[in-house]
Amino acid sequence: HHMGRGEWVAQLPFFPPLQDGTALDVAECGRIIEELVGGPLPDLSVCSAGAWRMSAKVAQRMSVGPVHLLGDAAHQFPPAGAFGMNTGLQDAHNIAWKLAAVHHGSASERLLSSYDAERRPVAHANARLAVHNYERGL
Repeated sequence: HHMGRGEWVAQLPFFPPLQDGTALDVAECGRIIEELVGGPLPDLSVCSAGAWRMSAKVAQRMSVGPVHLLGDAAHQFPPAGAFGMNTGLQDAHNIAWKLAAVHHGSASERLLSSYDAERRPVAHANARLAVHNYERGL
C-alpha cells in the first residue's frame, strides 16, 4: 500500500472449510469492502485479490560461513502475536554485536558461529507459538 497515493491493503478473512475460495475475486472483494464501510465507494478500485495460507517456516541453517540470515530471510511466521518482526529485531541485535566485536578485534570469528545455535531454537519456539495463537484465534 501507499498512503500518499491513497492505496490501502484490505485483508479479508477466508475459511476454506466453510467458504469456496474461487468466489473471492476482485469484484467480490470490492463488494465486501463497500459493505464493511457502510456504502458505495465510487473511487474504489481493487487492484488484486489473492489467497494467503497460514504457514511457519524456519531456515535449516541461519549461518553458513560469512553469510548470516536474519528476519524474514531466516523465518516466516503467521501474523499472530508480532513474533516475526520481534524475532527479526532480536536476530539483528544478536548478530550485530558479534560482528562489531569481531570487527574491533575484541572477539575471534568463532563467536559468529554461536549465532545459529542461539537464534534458530528461538525461531522454532516462536514459530510454534505463532501457529498456536493463529489456530486458537480460529
